[in-house]
Amino acid sequence: MLKLSGDKEIYGVCGEMGMLAPYNIPSGSEIVKASPFDGGERALENGKECEGKVVVFKRGGCNFVDKGIKAQEMGAKAAVVVQNVGIWP
Repeated sequence: MLKLSGDKEIYGVCGEMGMLAPYNIPSGSEIVKASPFDGGERALENGKECEGKVVVFKRGGCNFVDKGIKAQEMGAKAAVVVQNVGIWP
């Protein structure tokens, strides 16, 4: 779940805790889709493209922590994981 407030702060749900945590991501930040989209078990194929951007992953493939680490290793500003099916786990 994401919330974009009037002052352009982005909030995300922390995986296990279910708490909202603020992230200082400037509005207008570029977004790039992770490849592979689920983060998979290998390195990101578009890692250089992720530098300085917000990387979007879909659920599955690997856990949330691994997705965040992959994005961080590529120099991303943030990682966002989106729900890709109609039913929540």
